[in-house]
Amino acid sequence: MPVTQRQAQQLLTKAEFEFASQSWSPAVRAHSPARLRQKVSRARRLRDKYRDEARRQAGEAKGGRAPRGRRAAQGNQNTELKAKIFDQALERFQKRLAELEEAPEKTAATGKEPTSSAKPPSPKKPALGKAKAKAKAKASSGKAATESSKAARKDAKIIQSGVKKTLGHSRGRGRRSQARKDSR
Repeated sequence: MPVTQRQAQQLLTKAEFEFASQSWSPAVRAHSPARLRQKVSRARRLRDKYRDEARRQAGEAKGGRAPRGRRAAQGNQNTELKAKIFDQALERFQKRLAELEEAPEKTAATGKEPTSSAKPPSPKKPALGKAKAKAKAKASSGKAATESSKAARKDAKIIQSGVKKTLGHSRGRGRRSQARKDSR
């Protein structure tokens, strides 16, 4: 029997529930094949994690294994349910991936376009302007140019992120306060 979304929400962490909810019907159709492969891998890891944890807890509850913590596990029903949730999520991701990988084969055989709700391919990035291309070529020539371009990129990142350049100030202050503590 499939685990309901309500049960999953009660058992899983917020991040795990968000991941599992991406395997249910409307959300699973929005993923590309590459993204689905990532989801399959993560779902398999989570399923294996909880399956192994349930086995460990069962051994502790029976007294066959030494407890991992101070006291032995009392039961593993919720852990087994979590493993089942991720096993079902894995099946849904794999099913959708198989549908998407099967669609191009059908297209080649029939010559018709597939009717998929997958995202259309993104448009190509615009070409770099002549000025940017020259600047890149100039920056990449020579070791000194490389070092200055690294510094320029670093400064541009700092400016772009909106973070103030306080790292040196913080380090110095930390070193001075640590020196005072050490000298006592």
